[in-house]
Amino acid sequence: MKETILVTMFVILSACSSSDDSNKPNDNNSNFLIELTGKATNVIDETIAVDIKGNENIMTLQASLDDFQTTLLDRTITPLGFGSSTTLYFSFDNVGEKTIYIKAINNKGDETLKSFTTNVTRGGAVKINSVKVISFSNINGTWDSEFSNNDVNRLADLLFNLQKPEVGITENTFGFQNWFKSEIKENQGDLTWDVSSENLYLDPQFSLRFSMGDDDGGGIAQDIMLGPPFEREITFQEHIGSKPNTITLKVDDIDLEVQFALEWPN
Repeated sequence: MKETILVTMFVILSACSSSDDSNKPNDNNSNFLIELTGKATNVIDETIAVDIKGNENIMTLQASLDDFQTTLLDRTITPLGFGSSTTLYFSFDNVGEKTIYIKAINNKGDETLKSFTTNVTRGGAVKINSVKVISFSNINGTWDSEFSNNDVNRLADLLFNLQKPEVGITENTFGFQNWFKSEIKENQGDLTWDVSSENLYLDPQFSLRFSMGDDDGGGIAQDIMLGPPFEREITFQEHIGSKPNTITLKVDDIDLEVQFALEWPN
């Protein structure tokens, strides 16, 4: 599954738009309301500042991507709250119409809900279509010592993980977060993962961190990267001009070679 905390905002009618008109306060006749404004059009991985303005002090802010079936943010930053205005930051790593939901709670515990929708386009994002592991330390060797040297089950049950920079919701700064975990190739398999249907788009100005392990079950894996470091970085920026069909991550000291098949925008 792709793991992501990424988002953005919208209305395709103007360069700067406000949220819909459906503030939903409590049933206690509260007059507490908020308005949301942000950039109208966005591309993959673009940081969007969503300005939140209330008619009263905002003590707590909550954010969700699925109308609060799950909660992305639930925070009171100080005993004094956020004041009457603040900003949250979002970005999305896939295309299409997206909606975020923001709930604000005032000093009296009254809450109001506002939604904000955007249409995200690809822009200059590159897509990863496949990942092929060409070599790694002790390839074709024994990773599961309980099996004999002639037993195919001694080979590594391989999976890889990608980390991607994500914007912090309350701070306009980026940090690496888990983005995609592959399926397991038992006993090494064919060492090629077709991920074309996973929609792995990213801004080529970003880099990725790659890690790989031998799955031993129960959430335990041996580190094939022989870390620390437990990840190695893949960069795309220097390839923006040439737009190659493949790029290769090669780390000689751990005999690692991994090839990424790419699709660039026209």
